[in-house]
Amino acid sequence: MSSETVVALVKKFLEAPGKARMALFAGEALHEAGEVELAVAVWTLGDDANGRVRRVKDNLTAPSEVRLHSRRADASICSFLTRLHQRSVDDFEAQSSTEVDRVRNGTWPLTHDTEEKYRTAMQRPLIFYMPDLPALEIESNDAFPWVASLEAATGLIRSEYEAALGADAQPYVPEGTNGGSWEKLGG
Repeated sequence: MSSETVVALVKKFLEAPGKARMALFAGEALHEAGEVELAVAVWTLGDDANGRVRRVKDNLTAPSEVRLHSRRADASICSFLTRLHQRSVDDFEAQSSTEVDRVRNGTWPLTHDTEEKYRTAMQRPLIFYMPDLPALEIESNDAFPWVASLEAATGLIRSEYEAALGADAQPYVPEGTNGGSWEKLGG
């Protein structure tokens, strides 16, 4: 593929980053040109704008070429982010002279390129999994010294809340905050 074609595809992607197909083809063109990190950047931006970039590979009704590009995008993103995690831990340990094995052994289930084996069926975090942490369903209140004082203040907290409701008070939102969803909260 010519460099002009690659540039044209990337420009088309930048015009419409929410179009999964454009992200897939622009990323694929970059990948074929040997620009793997740029391809990952395009695929990641495309996936952020339209989550189908990484998922269309599983859609059996999608065109085979699109599914192939989606598989490459997903694998490349996961490989890149797995290496980035390891490099970040290495850099931190080198700069701080502190070993962080729990973090090193941790994974980002949505973006690591390894299949995670969870210690318990219910322990399946989506964001970050640290297999070296104990799998506890509920932490005892005794582990948090501040819980007793918070529980003791429950009546006071409830009274303050009810008084605020009675006074028709509104939560503070800075004047000029954009977005219709804030109108009810405006002061």
